[in-house]
Amino acid sequence: MENTATVQNSAPTYKVYKEKGIWAGSFLGGPLVAGYLIAENFKAFGDKNKARNTWIITVVSTIVLFALLLFVPFISKLPAPLFPLVYTAIAYALVIRYQKQKIDAHIQAGGQTFKWYRILGVGVIGCIITIIPLAITLYLTDPSMSYTTKAYGPAKNELLYNKKSISDSEADKMADALTKVGLFGQSQEVSVIMKIEDNGYLLEMPVKDGVWDDKDAINTFEDLKAQIQALYPGKKIVFALCTDIDDIKKRIE
Repeated sequence: MENTATVQNSAPTYKVYKEKGIWAGSFLGGPLVAGYLIAENFKAFGDKNKARNTWIITVVSTIVLFALLLFVPFISKLPAPLFPLVYTAIAYALVIRYQKQKIDAHIQAGGQTFKWYRILGVGVIGCIITIIPLAITLYLTDPSMSYTTKAYGPAKNELLYNKKSISDSEADKMADALTKVGLFGQSQEVSVIMKIEDNGYLLEMPVKDGVWDDKDAINTFEDLKAQIQALYPGKKIVFALCTDIDDIKKRIE
């Protein structure tokens, strides 16, 4: 009885997160949750400097990740599950490297660990905190948000333009030209982004991958560009094939 009482009295009074819990919370809640869980363990173990450094690394890493997603086109096109898998794997590896022995010793000494419901709760809150600012930023930085869209003809062909630089009458005139040359047809919807460029117009057209390498397609667009140019003798017309707004793959001048 005396030995049992001694063991109970020497058991740690604080709780820690187990490595599997940190893995799950990180995957669900994002890098901020990963940093929070790891930092909380360091605090529980009395490693305040490591807890502080964990937060610094977490904040910087999160900012870098957001910047890559927002401003590096090919990063945003990678499979969505790749990002949580990467930062979760990194968080798990750091826990195994720097905390597993202390976690195991804590449990062997009779110390308690946080329950799964707490981990899931932290993960959900972290997910909300991460997603809302990212969603707002993506919405505000979306290039298409700066464009007015008008539909033309039975097929609802779309012409996108910025009213700060292009008037409605200019857009209507260009839509008429696109209809005359057959680009804006009667059955299949086509979208074109109209921009001012030098002394003329840049017409961006989203197309399927690889069209910019198809010689027959390029010849067709060159012919369309020439026909539109004939309707605008005083302005230079440039066609640009792209995958998305501003992601130009080939210019036809």
